[in-house]
Amino acid sequence: MWPALRSACALRWGLCVLLVGASAGCIADATEVTVIVNSNAPTELPVLYRAWVRDGAELARSAADASLYWAQFSGRRAADGASFAVVPRAGGGRDGVFSVLVEAQSGASTVRRAVRARFTPRTTTVLRIPLNFDCTLDATGCRDLSVACTVQRLCEEQGQTCGESGRCIPIDVVPEREDGGADGAVLVVAPRADASELIDVADVPMIDDVADSGVEDAPAMDACTPVCAGRVCGSNGCGGSCGSCMSPLVCNGSGQCVSSCTPNCMGRACGSNGCSGSCGTCGAGLTCNGSGQCVSSCTPNCAGRVCGSNGCGGSCGSCTAPRTCNGSGQCVCTPNCAGRRCGPDGCGGSCGSCPSGLSCNGTGTGCFCPAGCSGSTTNCRDACGYSNTACRSQCPSNRTCNLSTGNCDCAGMMCGTSCCPAGTIYCRTNVCCTDCGRPSAVCNMC
Repeated sequence: MWPALRSACALRWGLCVLLVGASAGCIADATEVTVIVNSNAPTELPVLYRAWVRDGAELARSAADASLYWAQFSGRRAADGASFAVVPRAGGGRDGVFSVLVEAQSGASTVRRAVRARFTPRTTTVLRIPLNFDCTLDATGCRDLSVACTVQRLCEEQGQTCGESGRCIPIDVVPEREDGGADGAVLVVAPRADASELIDVADVPMIDDVADSGVEDAPAMDACTPVCAGRVCGSNGCGGSCGSCMSPLVCNGSGQCVSSCTPNCMGRACGSNGCSGSCGTCGAGLTCNGSGQCVSSCTPNCAGRVCGSNGCGGSCGSCTAPRTCNGSGQCVCTPNCAGRRCGPDGCGGSCGSCPSGLSCNGTGTGCFCPAGCSGSTTNCRDACGYSNTACRSQCPSNRTCNLSTGNCDCAGMMCGTSCCPAGTIYCRTNVCCTDCGRPSAVCNMC
């Protein structure tokens, strides 16, 4: 019964996927991998398990890929899990590679994990795939911002998968050796003609039904024609290979050897992405540093300078007024004494000093006596003894200020020691006469 069942499955569908629960021990030297899936969902909740299997090194990543073989196991409790077996296609090698994508849906959360493994010839091995719903938690660092960033999506962008610890782990695993078998029912699981549908456990015949339905006598499909046109690696469509890639290259879905490197530009604006590519370039005047940041390519130069430009848009320092920075980067001050005869020159020096006792006025244009004028009617000096135009008003109306001597000189006729007023016509006996008989009888001599 078993050899015939496997033979019919292999001829019709290539890679044969069996939902296993019964003992496989009756198959001598079977090359088979038993896949056991469970999750950490609450034990009381039902869990919908799905599995996609693909032969070859290309990963099973999406239910939309019609080249996959799939099965759906609904109505399970988390504690029950699910299991199925994977065997090589008829006539194919017994040490080939296959990949499995499994999902567990509980409520609104769906966790997934990708695994790639290899058959061990004439040996039944076990591949355990525990799923952790912590893989659906929010994460940061995803490159694709069009969808929500979760732990499992971040792992997949890095070429890994989210493991039972809720962290990123490698996709490639080595199945365990299993001496015994499992007990229960055996179901054949294979794709329908409509690739958009999933096969539910309820739709798959039990082993007794398979015997009655004549699967053993099912006719073989037409001979497969390998296709490697335009391909240098990967499957030839008939269980064989179009070639393999040398490490570290891997074969992509188009049968081309490509880099297995995952570009990393997180936190970088320029420089290498770690995979011979670039995270970006810097603009004019900027260069990329070791941290992947664009920084100024200019080297500041302040040697021998205390102020002014450093040559890179920065400064070597500034000067304190009234000093200014000259072209050599030195703080200097230029004296200013234009129109000044005394007082400061603006640079800590002097434009001149005043004679003893005098002070410089606020504009620096002259000196003055702080005590004011002398108050004498015989001179036009200040209280400091110096001729001063501001003291000319001290001279009487018949005298004028002689700035050279500082004296109030008589403006008209001197009569003895007296300065005659204006209008005096002659002097007689020290009397200034302004008219005959005036101002006294002495003046009657006219």
